[in-house]
Amino acid sequence: MQPTHRYVPADGSTALGTLPITCRLDDADRASRLESLQADLFAGAEEWQELESGYVVRFPGAGDWGAKIADFVKTERYCCSFFRFELTFEPNLGPIWLRLTGPDGVKEFIEAMMRA
Repeated sequence: MQPTHRYVPADGSTALGTLPITCRLDDADRASRLESLQADLFAGAEEWQELESGYVVRFPGAGDWGAKIADFVKTERYCCSFFRFELTFEPNLGPIWLRLTGPDGVKEFIEAMMRA
């Protein structure tokens, strides 16, 4: 049984739903996506911190890192809609922090994603 996450829809309604921890991409697209993420995004991470419900990752604040991270979030919101994303841009072109969290089981999903 896959863990699920209860959420309140963006329209503000009080109806609850569940989101399974699953990726909408097929196997071939997922493999290609993971290879690209590892080479183009996560290889540039300067620090990983484990959280109870996920990870926070530090990236350089200069260059095109902000755009790369924003593109990652935009795409992942579609294919892995169970993730919760938080971005912090530190002042004076300081580091960018990506907090990637979600329901029970999301840490294991992230770890498996990074081992692929």
